[in-house]
Amino acid sequence: MNNSEMALLAFHHLQQAYQQNLISFEPCKTSSNLFLHLDFPTGNQNEPRLTYVIFDPKNPKKIVAQCIVNFSRMISQYDRKWDIGWCVDDEYRNQGYGFKVAELALEAFSNSPNVKGDVIEASVDENNIASLKIAEKLIGSKELLFNEDTNLTVHSFLKVIA
Repeated sequence: MNNSEMALLAFHHLQQAYQQNLISFEPCKTSSNLFLHLDFPTGNQNEPRLTYVIFDPKNPKKIVAQCIVNFSRMISQYDRKWDIGWCVDDEYRNQGYGFKVAELALEAFSNSPNVKGDVIEASVDENNIASLKIAEKLIGSKELLFNEDTNLTVHSFLKVIA
């Protein structure tokens, strides 16, 4: 399963969990359009996952787009590496929601004083043109890697949070 397929599967699970009232979202302080769900999938309080979403303004139970920032690993005694990824519901694609949710989520995440000096990485499959454009614009620095599991070239975008 490639990065795009995994993101879409996670998006559908998130939408389903929200509609079944298994999870909830809190408004973000940085944007009235962005909402956050914080959890700890490994059970370790030092390894959070932050799920940011934008809802359909006409249907507050419908998630339009999500951006997940997930703890990856420690890279030094004080600095961490985080993974970032985004996904947009099929019916809302090509309307700017992918860029918007990623931009707002990265801004909200970067405003935390606890992440200064940390590194954030977006891994984007070679054929995911929309996500490549978003990552280039928001994160910048890129390295090409080969994923032996999917036989795809993956673009790795890295940014130090200032």
